[in-house]
Amino acid sequence: MYRRSVIALAALLATASPLCAQTRVFDLTTVSQVAEVPLMLKERADGHIIELRNIDPQNAAALDIVGASGEAFQSLQAQARPNGIVLPSTAAGSFTLIVRAQASDTLYVADVWLDGALLKSKIRFSGGTALTIPRLGVGEEIVGVARPNGPTEHVAYLMSADGANVLARDKGPVTHLRRREAGDTVVMFGALSEKTGAIRVYRNDFANDTDGDGLGDALENVLGICASRRASAPGINCALTADTRDTDGDGLWDSWEVMGVNGQALPAWGADPRHKDIFVEVDFRRLTLADNQSGLALRMTPAVARQMASIYADSATTDAATRATHAQDVGNPDGQPGVSLHLDIGVPPETPADATTYGDWGGYTAVDAVPDGQGGYMPQPPAAAMASNMDTARRGLFHYVLGYTTGGGSCGTGIACGFNMNSAGNSAHEFGHTLFLDHNGPSGTHEPNCKPNYPSLMNYAFLDTGVLMFSDGQTLPTLNNHSLVETGIVSPGNTPFLTTLKSKFRYKVDAATGSVDWNRDGTFAPANAPVRAYANLLPGNSGGCEFTREGEQLVGAKSQRSPAVVRYYDHIWVFAVTLDNKLDYTYTMHTWGCSNIDDCPTPDFSPHGIQDIGPIDGVDVAVIRVNGKPLILIVAIRPDGSLVETWMHQEGGLNVWESTVTIPASPAAGEPSLAVSRDGTSVALAYRGTDNIVRFRWRGAASWGPEQEVLVAGQPVSMHPQTSPGLAFTGLPIGIAIGSEEIVGAFADSNGDIQLYTPASFPHHQGWVRLSIPYEPMHSAIGRPSMAWTGGPMTNAPAADRTLTPGMVATGAEASLEVPSTTYGRFYIVYISANPPVTGATNPNPVRMQMTYVDDTGRLRIGLDSFFDNVWSYAFGIDLLQPGEVGLHAAETYSIPNAGAHPDSLYQVSFRPHADGISNLSYSNKNDWPVIAWASCSVLAGTQNASMHVSCPPKPW
Repeated sequence: MYRRSVIALAALLATASPLCAQTRVFDLTTVSQVAEVPLMLKERADGHIIELRNIDPQNAAALDIVGASGEAFQSLQAQARPNGIVLPSTAAGSFTLIVRAQASDTLYVADVWLDGALLKSKIRFSGGTALTIPRLGVGEEIVGVARPNGPTEHVAYLMSADGANVLARDKGPVTHLRRREAGDTVVMFGALSEKTGAIRVYRNDFANDTDGDGLGDALENVLGICASRRASAPGINCALTADTRDTDGDGLWDSWEVMGVNGQALPAWGADPRHKDIFVEVDFRRLTLADNQSGLALRMTPAVARQMASIYADSATTDAATRATHAQDVGNPDGQPGVSLHLDIGVPPETPADATTYGDWGGYTAVDAVPDGQGGYMPQPPAAAMASNMDTARRGLFHYVLGYTTGGGSCGTGIACGFNMNSAGNSAHEFGHTLFLDHNGPSGTHEPNCKPNYPSLMNYAFLDTGVLMFSDGQTLPTLNNHSLVETGIVSPGNTPFLTTLKSKFRYKVDAATGSVDWNRDGTFAPANAPVRAYANLLPGNSGGCEFTREGEQLVGAKSQRSPAVVRYYDHIWVFAVTLDNKLDYTYTMHTWGCSNIDDCPTPDFSPHGIQDIGPIDGVDVAVIRVNGKPLILIVAIRPDGSLVETWMHQEGGLNVWESTVTIPASPAAGEPSLAVSRDGTSVALAYRGTDNIVRFRWRGAASWGPEQEVLVAGQPVSMHPQTSPGLAFTGLPIGIAIGSEEIVGAFADSNGDIQLYTPASFPHHQGWVRLSIPYEPMHSAIGRPSMAWTGGPMTNAPAADRTLTPGMVATGAEASLEVPSTTYGRFYIVYISANPPVTGATNPNPVRMQMTYVDDTGRLRIGLDSFFDNVWSYAFGIDLLQPGEVGLHAAETYSIPNAGAHPDSLYQVSFRPHADGISNLSYSNKNDWPVIAWASCSVLAGTQNASMHVSCPPKPW
């Protein structure tokens, strides 16, 4: 006789409601172990005797035997005996023996004998956990669901009314039991291993399911989720829900989050139908055949998984009011902020608290490298790896990451991504891209990276600052580099933001008034006098912050040399040395005579012309005035080392070229550099001789002056053999003739470090001295630097604003300068930063930039070194428009690396109308949370088949 008592357990949630007369949710805090033994029986005339031996007491166990009947198991007619069971002679086939204790939670050990022979030794079992369900209807079912830290799978039994026999059985992380007729029901749950623990039990009225998600309306009402658009649920308006099957809008049906689906134990891994969840499988990317052969299998660490999940959970936000606002932004019915990230990293949780954050959930794979078609091996791209390595049962449920342990990542919107899984910040950032976040906010936002007013880990400016959180779009002002207010622009109470501007962006700030010196001139302009500045410039950035590409136009030429850009009348002209060493030229069809340089249209360039001036290795161009008429002067260096010049002007819309003549000079190498005064009457030329000594000369309207070696302290300046000199007229206050334009030369020494020099005495040029204004190191062992002065000459400054410290130029040493109270211009220098060779890249050398600014001590400097162009844009040369204008314009020759499959990306010459990063474009702080919330659904829904597809809310931006 089965004497185990049956215990009705308390409900987890409130018991009764008008729609729910029964308790529908139960928590079984501990499900004890039962034992099951598979049997293969043949017909036997004497029947079969199954017994337990070596157990005490003798009547401690109850045995049941069930067999398969379709998807269900049914009891066989059997005679019970103490610790045993007798089966009829007709019992044949596959069966399961169930062994459970009669009435005790004690763990027993016994041997199973079949027909006098030992079948299995030392099985372990106790009594299981039973539950009484009153008046269970035919349209209802009992569902057992694995809970976090509970047994991986469990077994559920439908018992006879007296609890003596098993009538039906189910096994797995989720179990379902139904009756054929209504009535009071006893169910029992047990663990099949020594890992015991909690499960949750639902009484699901599946036959009354208005929205068709597999959960009955009464159960959904108890769970606080939407059963239909007419239903009511706390924290959510069901009438406005995009899909009532997915109350929290995360792309996962409520039933999947409550009961799991496709064998995926989502509830055991932390799913919650009232809070957005994202499940991610994190595999490992093998790079080489050696990785394959060695079985290399690295994993995301628990520490990284915890921190990444904490970022998405918005754990850094602690203020109660802000958390409530963030919860509204993300749309969680439970009123809590953030999104729950659950990571299958192939590592068991270290603590119970980790069980819903990460685990070894059966998905992790180390993904082999594959043949590259050229005799080597290469890593699989994430999408291909997902297609062949993620279980099809996870499609439409999980996101996919192919992880590695160095570098960064390159993720776009979508379900699959690859990144460095050793860094939580990098992992969170790259995964954010899959959720429609760019470096400037929501995907497609036409705003710069490194916005100082967007404190998000998506922003490069904040990625490495310890600000490992997403932005909520609050409190910070909208900015426009074309028109920036400096006085009182930030709330004085916003200390973190002001601190970031000072420490990260190196701005002068006044915390008491909330003022920011955006244009770095050492003063705060009045609120009614906005300034122009590159406000999102991040000094020392590692690439990706630049906003100098705004309005970029490819001019259509291909080159591996520095281009030359000039203004001739109202047109911008670009000259380049072609790949076969000829002179290419083109110009804009627009007049470019607009009064506000920031608002000039993106230029279109005319068809190209090729002028035969012989083969050339390098070229520079200037517009000078001869008898009041502007002419284009072209100077080139030929492969034989000779210097040549030619002239061009327009008459009646036609280009008129003069003959090409040789300039008597020492043998030259590399690329020449021309500088022209603002009035177009003085031209200077510098070039590197084949002996690497810098040569310099002047040209008037009639002819060139004599060639001179550039001497410093009586010694010629020797250059790095892979570089060329740069020249520019500037308005820098260097003390030669206050308020006038001065020549500055940029020459890379034998170590590849650029040094800035200026003639020691004007206009006789008896020697040169190192520029007295302090400047940051510039390493450039390749190419020609380019310089420009923008914003007007210093002659516009009142005399009182042009005060110099005595002796600042006499020895060339760095000296102090009292800075004018108003900015009259800015000096820029751009140069190519030489890098080690990169496999598959055409020229791994990006462009960097420095400019004049006033530091916190009031001292004028040249610095704020940063990338001019994208770190992944590899340059051959660059030229700044001289004389400079209000805005900075540039032409650049560059390639996109690893672009062998895209030849159009190689050797392009482009025009940059806003090369100073200043354009008339407003940019603001963005709220990441609604984007993450929307994308948690839309990205997943994009991978779901028609039978499981979820409808998502509309895009929130």
